[in-house]
Amino acid sequence: MAGKYPSCTEYWLNTENMTFRGEFEAMYRDIEDPWSCANLVDSLNNRLFLEILFHEREFERILDVGCGLGTFTQRVKERQPGARVSACDISATAVRKAIVAYPEIDFFVLDILKEEISGQYDLVILSEVLWYILENVGEVFAKIHNALRPHGILAIHQYFPDEQRFGVEIIHGAGGFDSFIKAHTSFQYERKIYSFGKWKGKVLLATLKK
Repeated sequence: MAGKYPSCTEYWLNTENMTFRGEFEAMYRDIEDPWSCANLVDSLNNRLFLEILFHEREFERILDVGCGLGTFTQRVKERQPGARVSACDISATAVRKAIVAYPEIDFFVLDILKEEISGQYDLVILSEVLWYILENVGEVFAKIHNALRPHGILAIHQYFPDEQRFGVEIIHGAGGFDSFIKAHTSFQYERKIYSFGKWKGKVLLATLKK
């Protein structure tokens, strides 16, 4: 792979000292599909996640935070064709590509660590975003809480490695995330399962009530 760093991970994380880099704009400029999302969009975990979200219910307004190139957001739109689906990412390059690929979705640039979410939503999705927002994770969850309508739902799709090396002092594993939700947010679990994937660890697929 030709680029500034030898892997996608190195763009957001310095693996030598386990510090956050967050060079997402450079990553999307250098790499066509950093996380191979096009190939993985119909993975078992993504299909399970969609069922957890949409089985026998509909949402009017949906926001996908950290949407990347928008491939999973498009699956959300397909499941809820009558909904107004929006999606945001910190990378202007990713958003620009997503707009071209999926013009029926409202994509926009947002740095959720620094900016507020405008508008009110029935469903906010965080899919594989947790490690990128640890710096202000409590504040981010508060912003999401404020952006949800009274009966709104927060959806989480998150991989937790068995041998976590980054951010353990903030959230350590799936158990640490549960403790964070209980102690530092006003969300409560609604639907929750643990699945598994390609790497050693757990994948949390869950919805939380406001």
